[in-house]
Amino acid sequence: MSKTIYPITADAEKLPLWLDHISICEGMRALNYTKGEASHTFLFTRGGEGAITAGGTEYRLSRGIFIFIPADTPYVLAPEGTDWAADMIGISGCAAAGILERLGFRSIQLTEGADTEQCDNLFSQLMAASERTIPDTNIVSSLVYAFLLAAHRAVELKGAAVYTGSINGSVEHMDRHFSEPITLERLAGISGVSLQHFCRVFRSQLGMRPMEYLARRRVAAAKILLGETDEKIGDIAKAVGFEDRNYFGITFRKYEGVSPTEYRRERGISEKNDS
Repeated sequence: MSKTIYPITADAEKLPLWLDHISICEGMRALNYTKGEASHTFLFTRGGEGAITAGGTEYRLSRGIFIFIPADTPYVLAPEGTDWAADMIGISGCAAAGILERLGFRSIQLTEGADTEQCDNLFSQLMAASERTIPDTNIVSSLVYAFLLAAHRAVELKGAAVYTGSINGSVEHMDRHFSEPITLERLAGISGVSLQHFCRVFRSQLGMRPMEYLARRRVAAAKILLGETDEKIGDIAKAVGFEDRNYFGITFRKYEGVSPTEYRRERGISEKNDS
């Protein structure tokens, strides 16, 4: 049985957060939002299989998938079979976008196996509050905020678990093999998670993208060679993993504020016959 409620209130647009709609979905047909929804959407798959295509990427949906879709993002939801079941919440309000961004919900975000027990309880409370003929606006708004905090906590705790179990392996691999060609696909494979999930968790835990960490690691190694040897800058670039000397120079200046040549001169190191 599917059920959707659209709470009606005269002052919803004035509220910082508001519940645009709340749905219990079972055995539903495909949905195609070519222009996206006006509200920010959270979906939690209870059972069955399916797929959602958003932002040009298809995400497989199975039991236990928790996904966030920003407002105005076109997407196609395609349940498979008759045992599809999911809960959906649409959130709007004058402060919704800012609050979601501060909580880390900036783009399409999928989490597998998150502990959503607190979200489930708040979903039930929101459903009950919305079923009233005239919903209490203050109660609904406060429940929406509590739901967002619970969703943030569920995603962050899951992300921390992934870091201790897999991200650490990718960091170790970069530390040991920084001089070799390394791809994002390779790092995600080492971590045992999808490429998108790997990049999101890596940035969440280390405060930078995986390729930025790799670049910084290579620059750190280059600084040692620049300051302690008279090897040519082009050779040093290749030794730490940069095939192109010019790109090495651009990257080095980005993180150190000076060129490799300037860095070396500051330390009184002469370069052997480098052109």
